[in-house]
Amino acid sequence: MTATQSTNQVIQTPVPIGGWRPAHGFLWSWVDTALPGYRDITIGGTPATITAGYKRFDEYVSDLDAVLPASWTAEFSTYAGQVTLSGPASTVSFTDRMGWLLGICGEPTTTFSSVTYCTSAFVPPGGIPLLGVTWDEVDIQRDREVLYDRSRRQQGYVFGGSRVWRVRATVTRYALEALLTGWCLRGKVTIQSAGNTGTMSGSDPVGELTGHVLGLTDVSWIDAESLQGLASVSMLVTTTTT
Repeated sequence: MTATQSTNQVIQTPVPIGGWRPAHGFLWSWVDTALPGYRDITIGGTPATITAGYKRFDEYVSDLDAVLPASWTAEFSTYAGQVTLSGPASTVSFTDRMGWLLGICGEPTTTFSSVTYCTSAFVPPGGIPLLGVTWDEVDIQRDREVLYDRSRRQQGYVFGGSRVWRVRATVTRYALEALLTGWCLRGKVTIQSAGNTGTMSGSDPVGELTGHVLGLTDVSWIDAESLQGLASVSMLVTTTTT
């Protein structure tokens, strides 16, 4: 069903006024700004480029704030997951796909003329707010589904010395659309539950989980009829044993 939809066919719906829900966790992507594509912006005719590095999405927004020109700032709201750029009236041009990743633009390249702010109209595909999230370890020697995933080329591979986690989250329909665009379904991600900011370890078993996505395994609607439309999603993430 929805989980098998091609990511290049997903069209995000703008979140209506009053439609942003308080986040109780986040699914963070990681962005490589050493490569072009998600690092450039021009404000008031002055270009800015995020410094090169491999950054978690909230750090990515902080680094954007550090390079913005003309008294502009970039802020990420941990309340609902919106990104806001603000400053003196200027023309803001997203010259690559940064605006899309921030949830500000539906299209990869967009220009806003004489504005004092730009804010996420869509749930940012790079940093997805969760209404709740849990995870538990999968026994890869006994779980047939994981063994099946190991043999599929479109899924990630489980290497020796790795641990596999089943992550279950509750999201709004808008967050689900952001997830299905695919940015947080590939590569490195961090899952953070409310109030937990330390890295998961033996001394902090409920801390943040950082690993690589193997695949999305299930999407089911909890309340498809309401305006918000809540869904439950399940995905597999692998971490390296330390």
